[in-house]
Amino acid sequence: MTRPVELAYPVIDVHTHLMPERLFRAVRAYFRRHLWEPWYDGPTEELVAQLLEAGVARFVFMPYAHRAEMSRSLNHWVANVQSTFAPAGIGFGTFHPDDDELVPELADEAFGQLGLRGAKLHPQVGHFGVDDARLDPLYARAVEYGALLLIHAGRRPEPSEHVGARAFARLMRRFPKLRVVVAHAGADEFESFFDLCGVYEGVFLDTAMVFNHYLGGPPPIERVLEFQDRVVFGSDFPNIPYRWQAAVEAILDLRLGRALEEKLLCTNAARLLDLDLGEPGLER
Repeated sequence: MTRPVELAYPVIDVHTHLMPERLFRAVRAYFRRHLWEPWYDGPTEELVAQLLEAGVARFVFMPYAHRAEMSRSLNHWVANVQSTFAPAGIGFGTFHPDDDELVPELADEAFGQLGLRGAKLHPQVGHFGVDDARLDPLYARAVEYGALLLIHAGRRPEPSEHVGARAFARLMRRFPKLRVVVAHAGADEFESFFDLCGVYEGVFLDTAMVFNHYLGGPPPIERVLEFQDRVVFGSDFPNIPYRWQAAVEAILDLRLGRALEEKLLCTNAARLLDLDLGEPGLER
């Protein structure tokens, strides 16, 4: 039996992954060959059970499209899985710029018909620039629908011309009203991404892996204190090389005090996702 994290407030994880099993097998195989051995494996139902047993109250889950002609089927899969595991599971869709003229239609479908509250973009995996103009209709509709984007905009673990603080800054200059969670706090350009939090009120950073000393982390603690309302807890479950609980423990080990710990692990994400902390499963 998994030993749950027990805190006086619920833990909200904004960065987890679920995807169809065939795709997930390919992702796991890539991790094992090129990065690290994922701690978790198994079908969707088992992974969700492990998250809930570990102590998560709400989790945002997402796949990512690495090529064209994947987004529509993945977004429908997400909507179906969300309906199965609601309210604990909050599904985000995904997009790829090679879908080109279909991007506006796919965005309207995801945020409108399917009711997804956000989307994940992974430029490293999809080999596209975060500021690719073909995604402009997606960004415009995200602002229109009030959708939240989670973007792997940083250079770690595999740097390329597609990512980095400069490219992300170009995107935000074009769409300053976007609400974006930057995965892994923008590793490893932490200072630059924290600086962007000071320019754009819709930019947030997640904690995934960086406080467990991966991806060039940890970020400077003084910047976390400076932008303590803009940092949200993310784990990157199940692709992490350690227990999910270790991600929470890494935050607690910072000894920031109860009020700030609660912001990072709960209330910042609740505000960002418009969750009611009085609803069942989130009540304190």
